[in-house]
Amino acid sequence: MSNLVVSADNGNLRMEAETILINGASSKSHTSRRYFLKIACFAVLAAGIVFSGCKKIKEYPSSPFDGKITAKVENANAHANVSKIVALAKDQKIAEASYSNGNFTMTLPATPDAKFLVDTWDLFGNGIEYEFNEDFDPKLAIVDVFQALDGDGDAVDELTYAKLDNSAFTYAIFVYSNMEITFWGTLAVDGTAVEVTFKNGWNTLYYTTALSTETTKCSTKAVSGLIWHFDSDLFDEE
Repeated sequence: MSNLVVSADNGNLRMEAETILINGASSKSHTSRRYFLKIACFAVLAAGIVFSGCKKIKEYPSSPFDGKITAKVENANAHANVSKIVALAKDQKIAEASYSNGNFTMTLPATPDAKFLVDTWDLFGNGIEYEFNEDFDPKLAIVDVFQALDGDGDAVDELTYAKLDNSAFTYAIFVYSNMEITFWGTLAVDGTAVEVTFKNGWNTLYYTTALSTETTKCSTKAVSGLIWHFDSDLFDEE
């Protein structure tokens, strides 16, 4: 059994062990829901595939969880018209929960339906390498939008799981992976550093932007102190 290591290679797919070139790799993109100062941080991946041995090349601290989100939302009294929270993946409802007095409990599906799944390059951009077991087809479900609905079912706001302190802004999204997979590298579009290991199942993915340098790190290493916020409270809409 061997692993696959994937890296950017000028728009071609290259299988170095077989010295096979495949031109015209299909390109896909996934735009992150949030980036500090509202800058999108993903680009398109052009990938090259290289066989490696069974021994793992990279593995980073991970934050797997059982898919259950128990949330208390900041400043709830200012949003008394909200009655339901809906989580989206690929712009489709993947889960929902009743909202009352600033609280909701949501359970993401243990195995998301195929309509929610995307290829790995939908998450990260050019310059990222990743490693996985070659016997599997890695797929992800990316939950990065939480809509707040009123009693009529209209979206009146969104929620973000985040924290802001004197040194950094951090927010988190949730990613299902159908297998263990590790990503590393630097996003070509904005220099975001990536150190990510997803376990099979649901994982928390953190984006941290240093306020002094405006540099961002994307990691599965747990960050403490995040709180659920309504976006209209958290982000300046001007």
